[in-house]
Amino acid sequence: MKKMKKFISLALAALLCTLLCACGGVQASPVEDFEYEFEDGEVTITGYIGSDLEIVIPETIDDRPVTVIGEEAFEDYDMTSISIPNSIISIQYDAFNGCSRLEKVTTYGTEKTILYEVDEELDDEALDEQRNEYSETYFIADAFSYCESLTSLEIPASVIRINSNFVDGLTNLTEIEVNGNNSYYLSEDGVLFDKDKQVLYRYPEGKTDTSYSIPDSVINIGSGAFDDCYNLTSIKISASVNYCSNFYGLTNLTQIEVDSNNPSYSSEDGILFNKDKTVLIRYPEGKTDASYSVPDSVTSIGDYAFYNSSLTSITIPDSVTSIETDAFFNSVSTIYGKSGSCAEEYAAFLHITFVAE
Repeated sequence: MKKMKKFISLALAALLCTLLCACGGVQASPVEDFEYEFEDGEVTITGYIGSDLEIVIPETIDDRPVTVIGEEAFEDYDMTSISIPNSIISIQYDAFNGCSRLEKVTTYGTEKTILYEVDEELDDEALDEQRNEYSETYFIADAFSYCESLTSLEIPASVIRINSNFVDGLTNLTEIEVNGNNSYYLSEDGVLFDKDKQVLYRYPEGKTDTSYSIPDSVINIGSGAFDDCYNLTSIKISASVNYCSNFYGLTNLTQIEVDSNNPSYSSEDGILFNKDKTVLIRYPEGKTDASYSVPDSVTSIGDYAFYNSSLTSITIPDSVTSIETDAFFNSVSTIYGKSGSCAEEYAAFLHITFVAE
């Protein structure tokens, strides 16, 4: 069995589009419309040479089960829908990359399908072990990158694990739904949470709301939960949140508010700090000020704290003794501060203009 770069199952299709389960009576597209290979008694779809906009992948070819959709098999094809049999156990990297008109993916058949992604360096024995280990686990990769027409998706009942970046790049996605029988996840107002609604996993990039308040039940805002949600201008963090990842790609975000009863975080002028304002965590990308003075209470400036800000200059007090390397990534061009301070050392290290005050 050849090593594959990445393995992703049919469940990914169910996750990355509106799931419309069908039973029986499905008419497969003509076999001659597909390019394919035989391996170990199974079939891998490697390409499509037909002209249909609505495609149904066959369950079998020459009485052999179709189990794999190969790497880039449908890349950039102008289809609007595809139906995938449950005989499929893996969809390889970029299988549907660039299918910008793809609006829905349907599934048919009765066999249980799985989703996994494996290390391309594994040998066959280790590969089989990892397939077995993750046969119930869902890892999301890039099989549907740039499927820009997708607006909603439903997570099936069988999913037990999701990475928050599974919908990255789906700029028109407005809703993530969860099957009511799923034991691990739920959705509220199109936003994905764990079943207890204590972890916020993903806010869809295409939602048109300009503000969002984190529910009071949420304790953890997952990594990448709000990445590239360009419509949001304000986010309010509830009192219950004790961990939140940074907010990247929110180009219109001007305000991060924090409930005054939150024991872990605080905000000032829409900027996110830890509770006692000794750590500056995030300066919103959408703020339009050209200059900013860091408060004297701050001793540390976090990683990517000013990422992609519109600031051209910043004043850093000598109370600051720690600045993460990428704190000002794609941001300021001039730093003001005291001679001999941490700010001066940082500016020299990254070749940023420093002006002593």
